[in-house]
Amino acid sequence: GLKEGDLIEIYELSYISTPATGKRIEEKKLRATAKVTEVNSTETATCELQNAGSVGEQILLDLKAKPDAMVFEYKGTTKRKGLFEFP
Repeated sequence: GLKEGDLIEIYELSYISTPATGKRIEEKKLRATAKVTEVNSTETATCELQNAGSVGEQILLDLKAKPDAMVFEYKGTTKRKGLFEFP
């Protein structure tokens, strides 16, 4: 289960075909990293985008327009380092 402070990477999937073989290859493009701020249930959690800049709004639009192309992957838990917390 997810916990507060866990990191999630958000990817967009796309597919290309190699010219030589025609084989279909999946590509993952990292769109953003998010930190879990609250676990709402066993099915959902609230996250905050980290260093998202202006991509936050576009990610929301892409989630609505092409949800099957957006992938969320667990990447571990943030750890405190000295006086600061790093994602």
